[in-house]
Amino acid sequence: MPIESVVRALTEIQGGPELQEVFKALAVRKAEALPLVRKRLLDGDWYEQHMLTKLLRYSPWPETFNELANLAETKNAHFLARQGALYALGTLGNKAAGPYVVSVLVDPDTPISVKAVAVSALARMGYREAAEAIRPFASADDVQMKVFANRALLELGEAADKGFLISAAAHKEYYVREEACGALALVEGNDVPQLLQTAAASDANEAVRLAALEALCRRELQGRTPREKCQVLKNKLEKADRRVGIWILQTLLHDCGPDGLACVKTLARGNSSLAERAGAFLVWEVR
Repeated sequence: MPIESVVRALTEIQGGPELQEVFKALAVRKAEALPLVRKRLLDGDWYEQHMLTKLLRYSPWPETFNELANLAETKNAHFLARQGALYALGTLGNKAAGPYVVSVLVDPDTPISVKAVAVSALARMGYREAAEAIRPFASADDVQMKVFANRALLELGEAADKGFLISAAAHKEYYVREEACGALALVEGNDVPQLLQTAAASDANEAVRLAALEALCRRELQGRTPREKCQVLKNKLEKADRRVGIWILQTLLHDCGPDGLACVKTLARGNSSLAERAGAFLVWEVR
């Protein structure tokens, strides 16, 4: 297909395996796609921008840094496009984006939903200089924003409100409980694992149960070498359901060095239910 048609397919396919194939095709044909993707991030309609940022969350392209930063800062851009640009910048992990993202966070005209993603992006890129800008949001009235900010502070090595996060893990809204469980992966205390085990076993919402399982796994990986992490994750992969298994694949690639990469390559050549996704990650992230 002409590369223009492949890019256009992002906005025509609603989801599922076909969309994943489009993402893989664009990753493989990056040299052709890059000029068009950069242009459409600047002048495409909001839905096209949104879908392109989703591609760049799967397959980070450093060459799109300027376009993503511009889209994140554009006040009249659609909030979903701005959120997507921030997520993509966080995945890209370039700390040079930090000042741009902080400017989005502290702008009083930025919607609260965009501010929450800005906080998350700053944590993912490890921009520790943002801690003071994030801290006021750790006591925000909006409970979701408050959870995001406390989690970001923890990920940046700063103190956070343990009592609030424990209470948030019992919040009536599942998405608050889900994010709180993710944050509790980084909270010290012998009481935290039991809370997470209870959530993993009995929370009414599947997303919360899976977030608690991932948090328990993250706690188990703390302080281990990349090779030790790889062995722990390989053992867990044998019994993990698909969503936790996908998280394990990503962690093997990101945190476990050459051993993790070799493990994902082996899985991609196998017949397990995760083989296709392992292959996709290798195309999106390693190629």
